[in-house]
Amino acid sequence: MSSAADALESTFRRSRVEHTYFNCLVPFQNEAVLEKHHWRAGVAALHQTRLLEHLPEALRCKIENEMRSLILATDMTRQQEFFSTLRERIASQSLDMSTYADRHFILQVS
Repeated sequence: MSSAADALESTFRRSRVEHTYFNCLVPFQNEAVLEKHHWRAGVAALHQTRLLEHLPEALRCKIENEMRSLILATDMTRQQEFFSTLRERIASQSLDMSTYADRHFILQVS
């Protein structure tokens, strides 16, 4: 493992991160190991750089959860689920790009 990856892992495990941001972390359930690692590394990088510390905790949590959603959507085992939903939404003409939820869904599909 590279020293950068070691630093990210150790940063993620630090007590301060675990306690300060614990309520932002959503437990993983049956998601791919690689995607979980990528999400953890992304959160660790945010915490290590203190990029979001100027934001209110609720907004930091929201950003981290959005990152989680997008990164976990890259799990290849879920691609068929996303494409099926997309086909259904297009066929029923219920895809509304003016809504946040639908724009987020399109990001997950892409």
